[in-house]
Amino acid sequence: MQQINQFNQEGIPKETLYLKNINDKISSEDIKYGLYYLFKQYGEIVEIVSKKNNTMRGQAFVVFDNITSATNAKSLLQGYNFYGKALSIQFAKNSSEKTLQLEEFDKNARKKRRMNKNPQENGEDNQNQNNIHSNQANNNQVFQQQLEQHQQNVQLNAESNILHLEELPEQITKYVLESLFGQYPGYVETRHIPQRQMAFVEYQSNDQAKVALIGLQGFRLTETEFLRINYQKQQ
Repeated sequence: MQQINQFNQEGIPKETLYLKNINDKISSEDIKYGLYYLFKQYGEIVEIVSKKNNTMRGQAFVVFDNITSATNAKSLLQGYNFYGKALSIQFAKNSSEKTLQLEEFDKNARKKRRMNKNPQENGEDNQNQNNIHSNQANNNQVFQQQLEQHQQNVQLNAESNILHLEELPEQITKYVLESLFGQYPGYVETRHIPQRQMAFVEYQSNDQAKVALIGLQGFRLTETEFLRINYQKQQ
């Protein structure tokens, strides 16, 4: 398959990253989930584009809300082993449609605020924004409360080279877990048991498992759910 030229050869930083050399045996859904949880550690993600048609097979786009996040992700994830293949990451040739839409929306919103003389309409706009911010704040508060409660109550088992993950959301697949835990040295494998909402992640040594546990304990998976990690109980 011939890949189309989707990256800018000058290397000009953009919010959109172009990824290639992606394992095309993995489903588009698993690729999107895997990329999301892998790249969200570096900033707010606006969009992920992954398709299985002939022109996009083995390729994807990850769109951040700012250039700094995209630059950091590109630098730190270049060559990362994603589902068995090393990621090749470049800045995209063009900004994504979502980025352009956000920029246009922001520009129009500023213009509207300057031109709008109707106090009632201004009040309605402000109320809508307040409602959005209030919902986000409520979700963040619930998440923080649950995370703090977990941190206070968790009692770690004796150290082991195998980590035990509990209460995993149903949308979290083995591929997603491999993307997250595979970043850490010594990673061996992930055994996912979706019907019991749990998984076991094995490393070569106790110390390597400990580093991964510390790094990903409490990692945010959804608006209100996070990773709950312990060492596997010794037999």
